[in-house]
Amino acid sequence: MKSEFSHMKIFYKDYMHFASRSRIMLEMVIVDAAILAFIAYRISQISNLKALWPNGTAFSATFAGFAYFFVCWTATFMGSFAISNDFTTNSGQYILSLPVKRSSVFIGRYLAATTLAAMAVLSFFLFLAAESYFNFKTVPVTLIKGYFVSMLIILSAMSIIFLLSSLIRMDRFVLVGSFFLFFIAMPVIDGILQINSMNVNALLYVDANAVTKAIGSTKYFTYATFIQIVQENYNLLNFDQAMISMVIYAISMFIIGLYVYKHMEVK
Repeated sequence: MKSEFSHMKIFYKDYMHFASRSRIMLEMVIVDAAILAFIAYRISQISNLKALWPNGTAFSATFAGFAYFFVCWTATFMGSFAISNDFTTNSGQYILSLPVKRSSVFIGRYLAATTLAAMAVLSFFLFLAAESYFNFKTVPVTLIKGYFVSMLIILSAMSIIFLLSSLIRMDRFVLVGSFFLFFIAMPVIDGILQINSMNVNALLYVDANAVTKAIGSTKYFTYATFIQIVQENYNLLNFDQAMISMVIYAISMFIIGLYVYKHMEVK
């Protein structure tokens, strides 16, 4: 029984099997990523950007908002049904009554959903990198840091989604609650925290600013250039603090969600 319910067994069975719903969703998201990346790239190639965005940072801010939406939407799409679907289909009572560690179910599905979301977001960055290389024979190195920042956001978002999924246990309410949290509540909170440059959008904004400048340049961007851009837009200490805070937030939400799932009562 133990071998049938290990982390990786649950990882593969629920998310990576050829007939799983999650794999089909991943393929759909990757196609969407290709389309969205192409649109973002074509917008960046408009010669007269000032006609659309009068100030120099407006395009980067627009790209950051778009990137934030794509990352959080992917995390919501992949994680909303991970736990709550068991109770919607009444299979949760069966799973929780089996002699299996609940932590294995929770961790296995968390890793699977996070991996799928990471793969979908990675496809977005790969398309941008390929477009940049084929047109300018260069790839902005800041894309690597951009993917790292996106992964931190995915980990944080997925932890929150799994906590909601464990508490609410209904697919529709988890999906609606996640969208409300990330696209209505979070922007309001970000606006309040922006005074201290501790908002999530600030992380994507700084990176998007560097990426768009690199794509529009024929010169190869270095890490030193990226740091310079960071220092021009934000205080570096606050930038690092925001990243550390996001990691702590992801871990704390994950632990709380795991605790709630482990102490669920079988009805």
